Amino acid sequence: MRDEIDAIEARGASLIIIGNGTPEFARAFREDLDLAGTILVDPELLSY
Repeated sequence: MRDEIDAIEARGASLIIIGNGTPEFARAFREDLDLAGTILVDPELLSY
């Protein structure tokens, strides 16, 4: 995933990840994959 993020950022864009989990899950996801950037959660599934 890191290579894809680097390619996106090289084009001047930013990756925003939106998940349906909890904020705690998003924090663990970020730490497990060593991600920087924006991770949003939508536990009520309002964006789906």
